[in-house]
Amino acid sequence: MCVSGISNCATSNCATSIKSKCTVKCKSKHNDYSFSIDCLVVPEISGYLPQFKFDISSWRIPANIELADPRFNTPGSIDVLLGANIFWNLLQIGRVTLGFDKPLLQKTRLGWILAGSIGDTSHSVNTKCHFNKNIDIQEQLAKFWEIEECPSSKPWSEEERACEAHFQNNFLPHHGVVNESSLTTKLRVVFDASFPSSSGFSLNNLQMDFFGILSIGINENTKTLGLLWNPKQDTLFFKINPNISCTSTKRAILSVISQIFDTPLGMFGACIITAKILLQALWQEKLDWDDSIPRALQREWDDFRENLFYLNELQIPRRCSEVFLWTDSTIVLAWIQTPPNLLKTFVANRIAQIQDLTNGSSWRHVPTSSNAADPLSRGME
Repeated sequence: MCVSGISNCATSNCATSIKSKCTVKCKSKHNDYSFSIDCLVVPEISGYLPQFKFDISSWRIPANIELADPRFNTPGSIDVLLGANIFWNLLQIGRVTLGFDKPLLQKTRLGWILAGSIGDTSHSVNTKCHFNKNIDIQEQLAKFWEIEECPSSKPWSEEERACEAHFQNNFLPHHGVVNESSLTTKLRVVFDASFPSSSGFSLNNLQMDFFGILSIGINENTKTLGLLWNPKQDTLFFKINPNISCTSTKRAILSVISQIFDTPLGMFGACIITAKILLQALWQEKLDWDDSIPRALQREWDDFRENLFYLNELQIPRRCSEVFLWTDSTIVLAWIQTPPNLLKTFVANRIAQIQDLTNGSSWRHVPTSSNAADPLSRGME
């Protein structure tokens, strides 16, 4: 059986294959009313509704009214889609208008529901996309291990300080040329590259050498992160295609693992930590780049490579309303709530960065046994 138009389809000719059916009993939260219906099971009925949270503080909803969904203004998943034959049987006598450009309240057997216009709901979201590409195997390996590195400000060397001082103390003579008749550029800056320096040479004398100097780094490659974005559904997803037929050598394994790059949120951290443990085991064997790996590591690598295909099935939606941060360490929680100047230097440098990026009041404590981030330090199958 095929059902068209639901299951979050993006095109008009999209059809969802129905493979199962179930009977569901629905009951009101506010009274004893209940009914049973036969439901067709689909992977997804629709996206989150509403698409974003909107303010209802100005709505005067009577205090004696019990809403069927008190969190109707907060985005949430759709669990059941009722047919029109059931909907009309749920309606009761009773209707309240909230005002101009606002929805009305309708009484039903399940509680009061809202329907209608909610006024101006313009909502813009700025999204930044970054692209990086690099084919250097050593740089791939370095970036893979530096994913979880804490950034630190490196003090300038003597050479860097001398370069900055030279930049500030030297200049190229220039003057302005005014063109009143120009519609675009009435004042143009002209630099005098023929002016001799203290060595007696001018920039014009060095012009032929500049082409060889300035061409360095023009075609540098950067490494792709491998994350894809669906702008219509606003979801992130991952595409990886490990070469199953390739020879299992340290070079081939690193080539596959380097395709896995995590997001700043650590969404693939459990997979990456397993890859790191496998790489450490390869290095302990002291193998050359093109040597075959031992049989025990070969089995681990085969299992890991087969599980990589499951990453292609992940769809990560954007759903950010409030942000709460959790730690299973009461000591770290106390550090975060302490001014950095009262802490030791090593701790203060890291706590200061955390406090700049987050609000200290949004941090909470979670027991170690309930810490969902614990697999990041151990890996997970």
